[in-house]
Amino acid sequence: MKKGKTKKPEKLKDPELFKEIEKAIETSQYIFTNHATERAVERKISTADVLRILKGEFGYHRKRKKSKDEFDESFKEWKYCIQGQTPDKNVRVIITFDEDYMPIITVIDI
Repeated sequence: MKKGKTKKPEKLKDPELFKEIEKAIETSQYIFTNHATERAVERKISTADVLRILKGEFGYHRKRKKSKDEFDESFKEWKYCIQGQTPDKNVRVIITFDEDYMPIITVIDI
């Protein structure tokens, strides 16, 4: 291992990821970053719809887009990409996990 480099944490597999997402929402241990809030408003996507996608509620067609997951070197954590649908939009949500919360990083209308 190169000096100054830390080993990447393992990326969560789908069942673990969805379990952690659902737990964070059920216990209100999630937070919308200012960026995510601004993008959701700009794109006319409600925070309730974002949470429904993340929870995998019926009709919101939650799926993971692994090709869009990425490791953030500066924070030493994985960013996960979840896609779903509102009644009128296809949506991509980028999340991560820190010690206490599940930050919702951005919301994208695709």
